[in-house]
Amino acid sequence: MKGKKWAWLFAVLIAFTALIGYYSYQKIFASNTQFEGKSAIVLIPDTISFDQWISSSDINQLFGNLQALEKTAVLKGLKTLKPGRYQVKKGMSSNAIVNLLRSGEQEPITIRTDDVKTLEALAGRLGTKLRHDSIAFLNAFTDPKTIKDYGFNPITVACMFFPNTYEFFWTISPEEFMKKMNTRYQKFWTPEKEDLAKKIGLNKTEVSILASIVKAETGKTAEASKIAGLYLNRLRINMPLQSDPTATFGKGQKNSQRVYFDDFQNDSPYNTYRNVGLPPGPINFPETNYIDAVLNAEKSNFLYMCAQPGATGLHNFSKTLDQHNVYSRQYHQWLNQRGIR
Repeated sequence: MKGKKWAWLFAVLIAFTALIGYYSYQKIFASNTQFEGKSAIVLIPDTISFDQWISSSDINQLFGNLQALEKTAVLKGLKTLKPGRYQVKKGMSSNAIVNLLRSGEQEPITIRTDDVKTLEALAGRLGTKLRHDSIAFLNAFTDPKTIKDYGFNPITVACMFFPNTYEFFWTISPEEFMKKMNTRYQKFWTPEKEDLAKKIGLNKTEVSILASIVKAETGKTAEASKIAGLYLNRLRINMPLQSDPTATFGKGQKNSQRVYFDDFQNDSPYNTYRNVGLPPGPINFPETNYIDAVLNAEKSNFLYMCAQPGATGLHNFSKTLDQHNVYSRQYHQWLNQRGIR
């Protein structure tokens, strides 16, 4: 009898242990999310203990069973969380969530930089998307030592940033961002491209500055090399570039549909109506295709260009001032007819 009693108690103990194990297994591996949508982003701005994080108020909105999540973290030895932007997918278990946080494997964030024109605007874009604020990025962009180490000055450092759509980790620091941009810059400027720059009498920075002017003049990349060739012709004979976008840039004017004589009178060093040669720095961030357009500029005898009537986005090119004046009158008549001021 005594043996049967102990056997029965042992069986009950095994069953109870199995039940506890099954219950714990279910808690660890069952779905533990309660948000709408396919996924949710968890932002951890600083190194923090798991206990502090689990106590934060916004966590309740994401996970259904905080106790299970906490026990899983204890079992897996997760005590400290790394800063990051983590993507939690709907239906993830406590085990999967803890593994994700323990790994430090972040979800990259996509950032477009092709629609910003200045260092301030670029810093603002990055500051709204990434962990560090815009002031931190702008400080990095204007740090004298960093700029000098990369071979630029405070005005020409903008040449290092190629507009594009990038993927970054949310935690990237301004210094890391600068390093990545410089790596891309160095990779673009192959010895072959540097040779092309020498052949047209410009250095890398000057090519980028001219490319920024070409970009400002046209959104039609098909004629970019023709415009680049025209400006190179002017540079060779020491003729002012007389680029409208440089004059309005120097005046601090943005998105102007029409340029007047008064716009050409400002004393800015960027105003190529008053100053011969290239301006001291780029007037925007030129894409690499505009830089390539300068490096492979179309050879011609053109010295003048004027926007075509009809909002085609294209230009009429001419070799003489007389022909240019004909095109200019046609264009201004078209502007007047449409009341564009």
